[in-house]
Amino acid sequence: MSTNYPRDILRNKPKTALITGAGQGIGAQIARCFVDKGYFVAFVDYNQEIGSAQEKSLGDRAKFYFCDLSDFSQVKALSSSLEAQFDTIDVIIHNAKSPAKEKDIVSNLSNEWDQTFKVMLKHPILLNQLLIETLKKSPNPSIVFIGSTNSQFISRQPLSYHVLKGALLQTVRYLACEYGSYKIRVNLLNPGLVDVPGRAKRNPEIFQKTIEHVIPLQRSASAKEIGECCLFFASEEAKYLTGTALDLDGGEHLKDHFDLMMSHFMNISCGTIK
Repeated sequence: MSTNYPRDILRNKPKTALITGAGQGIGAQIARCFVDKGYFVAFVDYNQEIGSAQEKSLGDRAKFYFCDLSDFSQVKALSSSLEAQFDTIDVIIHNAKSPAKEKDIVSNLSNEWDQTFKVMLKHPILLNQLLIETLKKSPNPSIVFIGSTNSQFISRQPLSYHVLKGALLQTVRYLACEYGSYKIRVNLLNPGLVDVPGRAKRNPEIFQKTIEHVIPLQRSASAKEIGECCLFFASEEAKYLTGTALDLDGGEHLKDHFDLMMSHFMNISCGTIK
């Protein structure tokens, strides 16, 4: 990892955000929101090419750090580099996830499962602890875990994803108690359906009708809205907020999904849905 960074910008003491998994997707938009708000963003990704392109896109208020978050030695090296380069880190956003796609549970417990556990739970907890002294120097230190409404129901995501997202709530509660005396706040953001490229490749009309049927606000979230909620958790306005979980899902959690499906099939049988 390079040790060069824009010292002239850091001398002005902007707030600093560390964001994992921010080379693309939702994480990239979270990083953009923090840069636009005046933060200096240190962001982490395991894809060198994508990370470098994102660094150029974000400009001189961002720096890319290559790190495979499933590798303990690389996580320790990352924390050492960050400590050497930043006097203070104001917010850590744990957004990275493992690209696990296992279907057969038994044969994957020791490979994709273990990697998912390290990337989404074990090593984020470790990274917090390694950077605790740097966080403590902030006047309003904050940690945000990006969870999922998949922690509350079952979808097409693999078992490891569901289990690890579910474990984040107790992780956040525990760390909120553990770090409270340091005035470090720890919160959880659970996005529902997020509008990312390619999500409705097939049957876009059916996809939209399903959204309208299931989500009270009748649309998916934009990735920018995820970033804006992260900004709120890191803000002065949220300074007394810790140990909480926010469902950013347009109200999807409010509905009885069994009743929705019953109504759907009844309508089909009556010929009212085309």
